[in-house]
Amino acid sequence: MKTLDEFLSELRRLDVELWVDGDKLRYSAPKGIMKPALRTQLKERKAEIVKFLNETNLALGSTHEPIIAIPRENNLPLSFSQEGFWFIDKMEGTSATYNLFSSIKFIGSLNVVALEQSLREIIRRHEILRTTFKEVNGQPIQVISPTLHLTLPIIDLG
Repeated sequence: MKTLDEFLSELRRLDVELWVDGDKLRYSAPKGIMKPALRTQLKERKAEIVKFLNETNLALGSTHEPIIAIPRENNLPLSFSQEGFWFIDKMEGTSATYNLFSSIKFIGSLNVVALEQSLREIIRRHEILRTTFKEVNGQPIQVISPTLHLTLPIIDLG
């Protein structure tokens, strides 16, 4: 049987979020991820997971409720800043002028799997990285993709 850390790491890799609501263990997972075997493991380890999450929240001094995302059923208008970028794009056409780029030099061996997982987690947590704009009746709106799959191209320069 996997250790609790290994099990929770596996759930994180699958984009499964866990939290405690009173004495209940709640989860949110992408569609199709929570297969019967995984649900069974979660039920079997519920007490252990609830204890861990409660201790973690206590250690972090978390007395606040988690931030809940607002409903996404309706079209989301652009913020003032987003409208500015949308307007410039309409006037100048598509360009890379406002794209940010950077290079990073890694020394030693690179754990590509860990890097991909880290980037996926950042993208999962920050919906702006999954957001595009589209026009509806001449008005720009935000379209937030529920998921964005990232696969890093691997180029061996050696």
